[in-house]
Amino acid sequence: MKTTKKLLAMALAAAMVVTAFAGCSGNNDTSSADSTSSASSEASTSSDASTSDESSATEDDGTIHPMRIVQPGTLCPDYETGMAAVNEKLKEDGVNIEVSVTRIPWDAYAEKLNLMLTTGEEFELLHVMQDVKNLSAIAGMGAISSIHDSIQNYPDLYNKFSETEWLGTLYKGEEYAVPCYWRSFDNTMSYIDYRTDIAEKVGYDEFPDTTEDIIDLMKKSQDEILNETGMKAYTWFHQNQDTAHWLHRSYDTYPFYVENSLGLCLIRQDGTVDSFYESEEFKKDANTYYEMYQAGLIDPDILNRDSQKKYDDAKFGAMLPSQTFDPATGVTMQENGVEGAEVKWVEAFGDDIPDMIYTYVQNLNAISATSEDPESGLKFLNWLYASEENHDLFHYGIEGTHYTKTGDHRIEQVKGD
Repeated sequence: MKTTKKLLAMALAAAMVVTAFAGCSGNNDTSSADSTSSASSEASTSSDASTSDESSATEDDGTIHPMRIVQPGTLCPDYETGMAAVNEKLKEDGVNIEVSVTRIPWDAYAEKLNLMLTTGEEFELLHVMQDVKNLSAIAGMGAISSIHDSIQNYPDLYNKFSETEWLGTLYKGEEYAVPCYWRSFDNTMSYIDYRTDIAEKVGYDEFPDTTEDIIDLMKKSQDEILNETGMKAYTWFHQNQDTAHWLHRSYDTYPFYVENSLGLCLIRQDGTVDSFYESEEFKKDANTYYEMYQAGLIDPDILNRDSQKKYDDAKFGAMLPSQTFDPATGVTMQENGVEGAEVKWVEAFGDDIPDMIYTYVQNLNAISATSEDPESGLKFLNWLYASEENHDLFHYGIEGTHYTKTGDHRIEQVKGD
C-alpha cells in the first residue's frame, strides 16, 4: 500500500493537525497552561475592550442564544458559580449568548464524541484535538461547518492568529475551525518526560541516547521509585492509541510522521504515504515495546486501566520516562511530599537529529453542524480573545474566589478540602 502522490501527503499532513479550553489544571504558570488562549493575554493587551465588538459581527435581534461547548475532562469544582459570572459578563458586554460546558471524561472521550457526532446531538462549539479525531475526519463526516464566510465578520479574532496557523484549519480550501494557540509543535512527536532526580540516583546524569540505555534507565528508575514510594511506576503513552513517536528519531528512515488519531498512515519526508502497520518502522516499535512489556515496564492491565491512573500515580512520584506528563508534574510531586522531585522534557536521541514540524495548530475550536445559531461560537471566541479579563474569567474563575494573582501571568488557585 503505497502512493507517491505528494499533494495527498501534504493534504494529510496539513489536516492532521489538538487542547483548547484546558481543564481545571493544577499548573499555576498561566503563560503555558491553557491551550485555548495562551496567546490571548499577549494578543489582547492592546484591547481595552471587554466587549465583543458587536459592530464587526452580524446583526442580531437581541435574542439570547445557547452556546454549548463540548470538551474533554471533568467540570471544575464550583463550575456553576464561575459560569454564572461568565454569562453575566457576556450580558454586560452585549454579547447575546449563554455559555454552558459539557465535559466528557478522558477515558471515554473518543467513543462518546463519535456517538454525539453520528447522532447529531445539538451543541455549538466542539474542541478538536487532532490526536484524538482530526479536523479532516470530523469535517468529512459533515459534523462541523465551514466558517470561511462568517469569520470575515470578526477581524479582531481572525488577526489573533498567523496566516500559517490558519492554514492548519483548512479542509477543501476553506477554514473549518479557529486555531488554539498553544505552543510550537516542532518536537511534540519526539519528546519524552522523565524524573531527573531519580535518573541521577541510578547513574544517569543526562538522558541516554540509545534505546538500550533508555530501557536500562527505566528498569533502574522503577526499582528506585518502588524503594522510595512503595509504588510500581510504569511508562505510558499519552493515550493508548498513540504511536511510539519518541523511538522514531532513532530510525534511519526518519524524518517521517505517523498520523496520530488512528495510526494508519505513515507519511514520509519525500511525500509518499505508507500503511504504518505494514511498515518496518512499526515492526521496530512493536519489538521494543514487547521487550519493555516483558520487563514489567508497562502496566500489565494497560488496555483496561482508567487513564487517570497514570496521573494519580505520577502525583506521588511513580512515573517512568513516558510520552505524557510535563515538567509541572515535578512541582505536583513536591506538593505531595516527594522531596527533590524534578521532571524534565527532552527530545529522545539527542539534539543533532532534525526536528519535524507536522502541524502549526494541534488544537482547534469548530462550529458544530447541529448548532441552532452557528455564529454564536464565533461570538464567544471573539469575546474570549478580546481581553485578558475575559480570558481569565472563563479559564480561572472569579479572582479572589477561585484564584489570586501572584505575578505577571501567574496565579495561585484557591483550593478547598
